[in-house]
Amino acid sequence: HIILEDGEQISVDACNIYATMDLASTGSDRTAIIITAVDSQRRVFIIDIIAGHFNPYDKTKAVLTAQMEWQPLKFGIEKAGMQNEFFYTLDVAIKEYGINVNVHELSHGGKSKNIRIATLHPLFMTNKIYFNKAHKLTVQLEAELSAFDEDMEGVHDDLIDALAYIMHFIRGRTFKDRGERKKGLYF
Repeated sequence: HIILEDGEQISVDACNIYATMDLASTGSDRTAIIITAVDSQRRVFIIDIIAGHFNPYDKTKAVLTAQMEWQPLKFGIEKAGMQNEFFYTLDVAIKEYGINVNVHELSHGGKSKNIRIATLHPLFMTNKIYFNKAHKLTVQLEAELSAFDEDMEGVHDDLIDALAYIMHFIRGRTFKDRGERKKGLYF
């Protein structure tokens, strides 16, 4: 269950689970994966965060681990010119290990990273995004959001960029029971 500050409990089973991944493109960037649960009220609960300076093997391992743990309906992965070989590596691993990952290649659609991140603003203004207070990377996610300036190119924005890709999945979706999930996520 997801447990809110006011005591409300939301069954993760009743939420749609999505994963979005921002692939690192330079030495200072981190690869980031955000796992979200979206309920029937279109509230977005960040239930897991994975980030690091990963080699191709570790990126693939992170995707497969997240898939096995959370079983997202869709696993959106940023498709960037320099990252095309990752899709091949992931495809080989998926076939080798027999793990079904519903990969969706995400495109920025000609929009700058700052514009993509800014599209989260209405969700924050309407209290539709919830952070997992118990997750160790939530502090880093909050720091990136606090430092975000739509008019300036960010240096540390990998987590919020991965989060912004959730917008590809939450528009016009329906909700169904997803089976048994982890218990006791606190928000």
